[in-house]
Amino acid sequence: MHDANTIMRTGNVRSFHIASTGFACPARNYLYACCVKLLRWLFKPIDQLLDRVFSVAGAVVLSQMPQIMRQYLDVLSGALAEAGRNVAVFRDQAFLLGKSLPEFIDKHLRNPDPDFQASGRAMQQAVLRLEDYEAAYQALNNASPWERPFLFVYHLDGHLWDALQFSPGLPLNLEGLAYALAGILLGLACYHGIVRMPVYLAQKFRSGSRSEKDRQAVT
Repeated sequence: MHDANTIMRTGNVRSFHIASTGFACPARNYLYACCVKLLRWLFKPIDQLLDRVFSVAGAVVLSQMPQIMRQYLDVLSGALAEAGRNVAVFRDQAFLLGKSLPEFIDKHLRNPDPDFQASGRAMQQAVLRLEDYEAAYQALNNASPWERPFLFVYHLDGHLWDALQFSPGLPLNLEGLAYALAGILLGLACYHGIVRMPVYLAQKFRSGSRSEKDRQAVT
């Protein structure tokens, strides 16, 4: 064993460093392993709780999707009826003048008077809105349960969404249960991808860095 005088006299600093490191590294690693095990034991109930929270949250949210789409379809149906009545008024006016609706709109748009042009643009927008609502309603109303969520996102109208007054419901049919199951899987995926994966990668990085430092200390 080297004391301070021997080290100063022989200059055997490197051998002393290796000997002391060989003693310190196992102790430090053992202490680190004990701390990791203690933290895992402490956070295991929290981990299990978060796992269930994400699963339940995903199931609750997605199980309401059929209810959301059904109520949105009701709002869309009302907007479609209103748009149809507006266009019918324009069509009746065009008929009284012996014109079709496109001809009636075109005459307003080509009129040099700005007031006529504004009314022509308003009628044109009303016709386009009616066509959009009709296409969205037919697509959502005739879609299969597996196609409906994608068509719902595709045809979603911001103004109609703002008018939706959602009332939660209890999903008791097969479609609602399928969405709840998908929500559980999505919740687990979010938990493991957002919470667990960064922690796992951080532990791997820390473990790799510590091992590299130990190898450098020994050499």
